[in-house]
Amino acid sequence: MAALTAYQSARYAKRYERLLREVVAREIAVTGAAGALSRAAAEGLYRVMAYKDEYEVARLHAAASYGEKPVFHMSPPLLHRIDKATGRRGKIAVPGAVALPLFRVLRHGKMLRGTPFDAFGYQAERRQERALIAQYTGDLRTVMAGLTRDNVAAAVAIAELPDQIRGFGPVKDANRDKAQARRAELLEALDRPVTTAMAAE
Repeated sequence: MAALTAYQSARYAKRYERLLREVVAREIAVTGAAGALSRAAAEGLYRVMAYKDEYEVARLHAAASYGEKPVFHMSPPLLHRIDKATGRRGKIAVPGAVALPLFRVLRHGKMLRGTPFDAFGYQAERRQERALIAQYTGDLRTVMAGLTRDNVAAAVAIAELPDQIRGFGPVKDANRDKAQARRAELLEALDRPVTTAMAAE
């Protein structure tokens, strides 16, 4: 919650806390104790809510210490187009004398995150990240509604899916596609845990 408060706000962190408390309570009600599902949900929900965008990168750089005359290699989303051959934006070297003051200003833009005034938020990647928050939140509620002692393994696997969506650019896109395919399988297993287990045997 402290990290999410620094990332966005105390209100944003409360959203995380409320949903996680629901997951913990449901796991205790079904299994008798908070365990693998609660931990996976805590980590997965944090991962999707704290996606690394331009404001977060600026905040982290502004809070860090660097040696004399640092140089930052950046790929400004509003200035560089995607290279069709690599699927990535080209990078430029920006001296610290220019980049660090920019970071200190840009970090305050987090209050615009997800609003119509968020210029960076219109990028496809940012829209996908916000959509993932909504999808993952919905999946956790689906898990809670259908949780039984027989399908805890499938529930945990669903909660762990965000950990599979790593990387940047085309690498992250490929991992997202794999996670979505796995998600469909796990949601089906959640509904039919016994049948799924018998089929696996």
